[in-house]
Amino acid sequence: MRTLDISDRAIRTVKEKVDENGIIENDLRGKHSNHIRVDETVIADIKKFIEAIPRIESHYTRQTSSREFIDGGKTITELFRDFQEAQKKDWGPNFNKTTSGNAVTWNDLKIIRVVKSAPFSFFVKTSYKDKEYQEVSIRNRRKKLLPLSELTPTKAYTGKQELSENKKKDLRELFAKKLIPSFYADFYNTIL
Repeated sequence: MRTLDISDRAIRTVKEKVDENGIIENDLRGKHSNHIRVDETVIADIKKFIEAIPRIESHYTRQTSSREFIDGGKTITELFRDFQEAQKKDWGPNFNKTTSGNAVTWNDLKIIRVVKSAPFSFFVKTSYKDKEYQEVSIRNRRKKLLPLSELTPTKAYTGKQELSENKKKDLRELFAKKLIPSFYADFYNTIL
């Protein structure tokens, strides 16, 4: 042990982990079965929401490209707000009360549990000594809940956006100085 400069604890651990056949059991450090999984229907609805965003062609790629680009009129934050706005119409505005009417103090929560069988609720405990979870409903009961697949984002622009005269002038100068490749001349001639 002095040669390897290890303590007897390492040897005791190996002895404890060896079975009767002399095989050491697998190292289970960092492994658990408590992985957070997102429901497949939610993922599918989010994908449909993203697919509903208008697509545009990019003038930076070659003609043979199959890549798609979304309209750059909205930032990711604005798209998320659209998604949230659509959710507010269908889901409850806040989650401050349990279904039994008790107030939910978010700073006092110890455990939050989500169950696949109850997609519009989550369950909370405010103490580790509590025997049962309290249910908090996230569904707005006054409105009928629409599936996400039926929601479409609002368009940022309804028509073609015109370039200002200063931008047109700058683009013409860049063409004159040959800083923009002539390959893109057809595209820029349509917008100038």
